Amino acid sequence: MDENIYYIIGTKGDTLTKLPYSKVHPFKNGYAKVELNKKVGYIREADFEENIPTTYEWLGGMINGYAIAKNSARGMIDSLNNVIIPFKYKYLIQNEDNYVAGTIVNANKWGVLNKQGEIIIPYKYEMIRLFSKDLFRFQKGKKWGIANLQDDWVLNPEYDYIHDFYQEDLAMINKGKKYGLIDKAGNIVVPIKYDRVYYQDSLIAARLGKWGAVDKQGRTIIPHIYDDMSFPNNDRIPVKKQGKWGYINYMNELVIPYQFDYCSMFSNYYSQPYTASVSINKLEGVIDLQGN
Repeated sequence: MDENIYYIIGTKGDTLTKLPYSKVHPFKNGYAKVELNKKVGYIREADFEENIPTTYEWLGGMINGYAIAKNSARGMIDSLNNVIIPFKYKYLIQNEDNYVAGTIVNANKWGVLNKQGEIIIPYKYEMIRLFSKDLFRFQKGKKWGIANLQDDWVLNPEYDYIHDFYQEDLAMINKGKKYGLIDKAGNIVVPIKYDRVYYQDSLIAARLGKWGAVDKQGRTIIPHIYDDMSFPNNDRIPVKKQGKWGYINYMNELVIPYQFDYCSMFSNYYSQPYTASVSINKLEGVIDLQGN
């Protein structure tokens, strides 16, 4: 087979269709990005036909039939290569509902457009990050807040940063050196009083001098007595106390004694039994959920 030449293999493995591209990316949402002569386009998974010609400098992901594209400036096209938002933007960010936040070339303010290209939030913010179906986070001056698509402020811009959402639709928010969590409605669900906070596997780990864990109401469920705490999984939480690591469960019961110089979270790659990497005196090993 020719080097750097891509083929489509028939469903029975007995036919090859040569594709005229220097690179073909994996299909996603029914489309694959293709490259030719340092330009990019898209082909359809349904028939491998080119629906977006390889004429663009850069293409974002095809989301529900729309994609951000760049040729000198950025704009938005649909799956038939119709221009939806004109190519005059320095930055454009698209969410799954095809609302787009952007700033015009040679301008310093951000606004929000809908998928018809209509401006629904005027260009007045220092920065915008699309947040959820109905909300966006914005920077006004040097502070961050949250607004809805009617431009009503849900959280006033008084926070140093509002992070991306992750598990269970929670996002980290900080004010000064203190952190908390908010939900997708903009409600503060974990008070902004912790030195650090993160969410993993239904557990909110929080440091208040020492590490512990809280629930979504901010109530302490694991006391703040640990020197360090790593990512939990499958009812096993790596914790450090008096210079050694061990594992507790979600009831704060010690299930694998403090004996390790290092230990990882438990994982089950490729559907194998849960294991974790550990080390003692620079010797490395692997243990199961019982510590064997």
